[in-house]
Amino acid sequence: MSHPTTPTPATTPAATPQLSRARRWAMLMALSAGLFLVGLDNSIMFTALPQLTAQLHLSTVSALWAINAYSLVMAGLLIGAGTLGDIIGHRRMFLIGLALFGCASLAAAFATGPATLIAARAALAVGAAAMMPSTLAVLRSIFTDEQERNFAIAVWGSVSIVSSGLGPIIGGFLIGHFWVGSIFLVNVPVCVIAIIATLVLLPAAETTGTGRWDWLSSVWAMFMMAGMVMAVKTFAHPPIDVTVLLASLAVAGGAGWVFIHRQRTAAEPAVDLALLKQPLLLAGLLTPIMGLFAIGGLSLATTQFFQLIEGRSALNTGVLVSVGTIAAIPGSLLAGAKVHRLGVRLTMLIGLGLIIVSLGGIAASIIFLSGSAGVAGFMISFAGSGFGCGYAMAVTTVAVLASVPANRTGMASSLEECAYELGNLLAVAIIGSALPAFFHAAGGGDYGDLHAPPPHAGSAVREGWYVAQPIYDAFTDAYLGITALAAAGLAVTWLMLYRLLRNVAPLDPEQLAHAHE
Repeated sequence: MSHPTTPTPATTPAATPQLSRARRWAMLMALSAGLFLVGLDNSIMFTALPQLTAQLHLSTVSALWAINAYSLVMAGLLIGAGTLGDIIGHRRMFLIGLALFGCASLAAAFATGPATLIAARAALAVGAAAMMPSTLAVLRSIFTDEQERNFAIAVWGSVSIVSSGLGPIIGGFLIGHFWVGSIFLVNVPVCVIAIIATLVLLPAAETTGTGRWDWLSSVWAMFMMAGMVMAVKTFAHPPIDVTVLLASLAVAGGAGWVFIHRQRTAAEPAVDLALLKQPLLLAGLLTPIMGLFAIGGLSLATTQFFQLIEGRSALNTGVLVSVGTIAAIPGSLLAGAKVHRLGVRLTMLIGLGLIIVSLGGIAASIIFLSGSAGVAGFMISFAGSGFGCGYAMAVTTVAVLASVPANRTGMASSLEECAYELGNLLAVAIIGSALPAFFHAAGGGDYGDLHAPPPHAGSAVREGWYVAQPIYDAFTDAYLGITALAAAGLAVTWLMLYRLLRNVAPLDPEQLAHAHE
């Protein structure tokens, strides 16, 4: 689940000729199509991973890299993508992003091995990073009426949540009816239609030519995150290669130092490090990082359990897993309605608390319940975790934008977008690596030896599917282990936010209104 923010550009965008009402809303559909693809590819691989692993002979590590490459590259590039759009024009940036995304989708669909799939996923992230900030910039330029613009932004924000929730379902449907590459090929016609619609509906605007794209900061940020991810994966897969582990830590530490030094000395830094001293801003970044770490990691593990252990179809698995993401929508709406009364601090703490309690419910359902009662308890608790995640993260944009000066809102919003991608990145890197390690430690053997049933479009559960009891018990123990890991991370975050925001004054109505503009 990703959650785009509503930044105010740091520079004044170029004026776009006024469009008719029909063309404005048609253009919103084209922008939403691009944003839908960005969110969809965050989660569509979850239900397809067993089939991709079998077809392309992916190892456990390379399978995780195939997922991680998308979030890693996008998180790095989002730091300066908005500035580049200001320089070359957001219409052009959006079109470039769509073209890159379509071409990368073709490459991913026909990938012949781990290297080509990972490279294609990284290229998809380049296209996604180009599209994501540009969708909002174009939206703001074509909707000049405040009431229309607010509704359009609400539609824009909802598309990302829905697309991420539909990812496992669409992936499961395609896997059940077509070959595995169809989960990427489905992007191509959408990109083509969106490109044509943009060329026809949106006139070119003069660019401001202001700002400077600090591409080196993005590169150093990606090296830092790649080193961190590699270190986690190496540590979680015994026997530990000490040389690789130390080299990964050195790359992460060295790139991190260079990135920080560059921000401190640059005349126009990509990230103003002084902003990170604001408690409210830190809370607005920590909440999505840890919320998506828990929910994203749990979703990945759950798809593996339903397919590899229970023998469920990819489509049935997608429907079940999407419950958590879909439940985030009412959680977000309720928090938005209550934040004026409860305040940002209490809203975040309630949301994270709900996730922790729900994770306890998941564990209790696994340990104490069986049969249909166990499934019902699990799904209710899983939905509860999604509801809590939506509740907590509904106010992160408010926290971020209300804690920075007006000339830093664009930068702060980019940081929040990066936080969401970093949460997805850590979910796959840590939870995705811990699950095989816990499985092996519980006596399940090599996680790579598990095989999903062949794709099928019929019954929800493959008839006659059977997994030996020791394997089932080992996977259950591993699942409980990653649930405890996620709960522990959230508990530490809850305590940090409790102390961090203890002396922060409640936001007044004017601040809350400004953050939603």
